[in-house]
Amino acid sequence: MTNDIMKNYRAIVAQETNPLAVLALACERVAKDIFDAIRAIEAHDIPTKTGHLNHALTLIAYIENMLNKNEGGEDAMRLQCFYNMSRVHILLGSAHLSGPILGQIAGYFMEMSQAWRNLQAKLDNPPETSTLPVAAQDSYTVPALTEPRFPAAWSA
Repeated sequence: MTNDIMKNYRAIVAQETNPLAVLALACERVAKDIFDAIRAIEAHDIPTKTGHLNHALTLIAYIENMLNKNEGGEDAMRLQCFYNMSRVHILLGSAHLSGPILGQIAGYFMEMSQAWRNLQAKLDNPPETSTLPVAAQDSYTVPALTEPRFPAAWSA
């Protein structure tokens, strides 16, 4: 069964050329595997739980391998910490047969998937640049910076 899952996943990823879409799909798949493991825990099916969590851990390693640690800077370090924390909590949730621990990690991966999709949407639809002449742009003042924040009679 695991080979069929990986074969189907590889087929989907092979069709997708956008790395952010691949990341989003992989994060969704991690969440699905974890949710499947929770259902297996509830059914007292430990071998199935283990198979789903092993697959989730494999995908996390795959996602982490996509990080550009040399040029990613602080963001890459934070993502790597997130993946390390996720592995620890998956192992902890597995050892304690804890659906809540696993569910929290699955939720994080769903949020991560949505974040990758949002980033892709922003890249696909960049904001329009201003068409005002440069002189008009220079004369515009931002009210929050030019007006006082508190009334003159305010005191601490």
